[in-house]
Amino acid sequence: MSDLSNIESHDGNDPEIDPSAFVHRSAVVIGRVRIGADCSIWPQVTLRGDEGEIVIGSGTNIQDGSTVHMTGGLSATYVGERVTIGHNCIIHGCRVEDDSLIGMGSLIMDNVVIGRGSYIGAGTLITGGKIIPPGSLVFGNPYRVVRPVGAKETDWIAYAWKHYRDNALKYRAKASR
Repeated sequence: MSDLSNIESHDGNDPEIDPSAFVHRSAVVIGRVRIGADCSIWPQVTLRGDEGEIVIGSGTNIQDGSTVHMTGGLSATYVGERVTIGHNCIIHGCRVEDDSLIGMGSLIMDNVVIGRGSYIGAGTLITGGKIIPPGSLVFGNPYRVVRPVGAKETDWIAYAWKHYRDNALKYRAKASR
């Protein structure tokens, strides 16, 4: 984990971080946030659970510069297990189901549901309330469901979360020296 100076309580709510998770020292985790086992939270990520709950499932990685938040009274944020959220994404009050990948620079808004095993391409905008079927390949601004994911995308989704899990182990080992 980190040195905890970047982990903040808010309104009496403390973040809950599994001991096996890696949180980079420049990431910020505030309030009602639960981070599961073997997660990795990378530099300059903000997980701001001040207006509602954020749940991050086991094995998930949230990459550099991404922000996870919600709109109080309207939405909460749930990110499933083995999910990759690429660099500089905004994940706002939505549900990302297990084994999915959100490409770099994507913006996923309130009450969106990303179905299990979906691949959201870099720079995609998905506006509020949209439902993405499980196993969808999605690109664009505005978004478009292109086709079902194929073996190539499924392999990449598995590679990405495993790679970041393994990379986090190296960072944890370095920090413990």
